[in-house]
Amino acid sequence: MTIWRKELAHGTDAELSAPESAQPQARRKELWNLICLVREADMNETIAANLWPDIAPGRLRSDGWYVERLSIKSNSSSEHCIATVDIVALGKSGGRRDPNPLRRPLSWSMTTDYIEVPAEVDRDQKPLVNAAFDPLIGVINYESILVWSTTRFITKTPSWLKDFAEKCTNETAFVIDGFECEPETLKMEGLELGEIDYTTIDEKEIAFRPMPLKLSYRKKGWIEKKINQGVTEYIPPQNQIFATNLYQIPASRRPCVDSSGKPVAKPVPLTKEGRQIRETVNVGTKESPLLESRIKEKLDIKDINFIDVKLLKKLDFNLLLT
Repeated sequence: MTIWRKELAHGTDAELSAPESAQPQARRKELWNLICLVREADMNETIAANLWPDIAPGRLRSDGWYVERLSIKSNSSSEHCIATVDIVALGKSGGRRDPNPLRRPLSWSMTTDYIEVPAEVDRDQKPLVNAAFDPLIGVINYESILVWSTTRFITKTPSWLKDFAEKCTNETAFVIDGFECEPETLKMEGLELGEIDYTTIDEKEIAFRPMPLKLSYRKKGWIEKKINQGVTEYIPPQNQIFATNLYQIPASRRPCVDSSGKPVAKPVPLTKEGRQIRETVNVGTKESPLLESRIKEKLDIKDINFIDVKLLKKLDFNLLLT
């Protein structure tokens, strides 16, 4: 695997250029050191643009600077290259009503929606069970979520587009208009790209696409909690000594049974280790106790265990703004 590091070597101050029949533009030139950390490897403008989208030609950065061109110069060793990036200020002068969509700042809107979720706990986070301490099945709860929407305008199809083609959640914290979303509290169900359109900036025609974004925020996160239950239990491997010889009994599974020893007809709660819940009772007398392990018929709230169900792929949502 090849690993590259990008370090800013030099950045010039912004200079105003005054082309004929055009408004003055602020321009800058950035010099970046590209260092291969593992071994010698090829580097060119295409590879650099894919590795670091912020220096890709045609990219409008979130701070309003537009990348005009990128050039790569190799030093004596291909382990060290210099990237020269020419950028021009485009977006700083724009407003929400700017006729040029590439100059408009990102603007979010928010609505409240509701989703149906299987209810396994009550408002106090206690498991929903019946009088016999069996889990209640089929109870539906309506949970509110916040849906954040915006539209970006991009001049180049992002290299990370294919990663967001499935349902995913935010791997790290993500801030929307000052609203901080903790990791795994946002969900996005795929991306959408609009048709190519064109705009003119300083007499230069630029192609762009609208990219709508919709993120669903759930305060408790998108990790579902399910009651740990089943119709079989897990027996871990065991070591037994027979006639001074040590034998290892492999792990196995066996049917869960009721108090009469018959296999259960429906799932029963299990311990964190996947065993059926048992209790130790005295079947002897107080003077001569005889302890026996039995299936526990009446379960306590503390006997109910939950497992985390993680279905969404974790991705860096900050890429959506690059």
